[in-house]
Amino acid sequence: MALSSLMVVSCTQKQEMKFPEMSPDKVVMRFYDLLGDSGKLTNKEAFQMIDGNDGGIDQNTFRKWTENFSSESKITITETKLPDKPNENGDYIAIVKMEIDTPSFFGGTFKTTSQMNLILDQAEMKWRIDFLAQTINEDDFRSASPEAKLTPVAGK
Repeated sequence: MALSSLMVVSCTQKQEMKFPEMSPDKVVMRFYDLLGDSGKLTNKEAFQMIDGNDGGIDQNTFRKWTENFSSESKITITETKLPDKPNENGDYIAIVKMEIDTPSFFGGTFKTTSQMNLILDQAEMKWRIDFLAQTINEDDFRSASPEAKLTPVAGK
């Protein structure tokens, strides 16, 4: 009797996934720090942080898309969610939600909310930025209220 009880317990125990030492929120902050630096070498380092399966994007295209990121933008991580199981493609996806407070050309700042997904590169044990948002469910964004997408900050 005791042996069968042990077998049931050991069969139902969940195997815990090991994640990289650098957490997803720290990867996101490092990514934006590199983009804000605006240097060619830092842009190359940021490019190396994105997922290699992002539709064949090359470094020149990446640089053009990211060169206008304002280093004056303030990023606040509001939530980080680690995966408890792989998605339907077998990938472990971490979700980092953030608020970005960006200076406006018209004075003051505006605040946006955003989400960045990171894909676990199991071979290198690193989180990779899903730069083209291929793992984000667009239904969540379509159902969000307009107020959740852009909130002006008065007096800044």
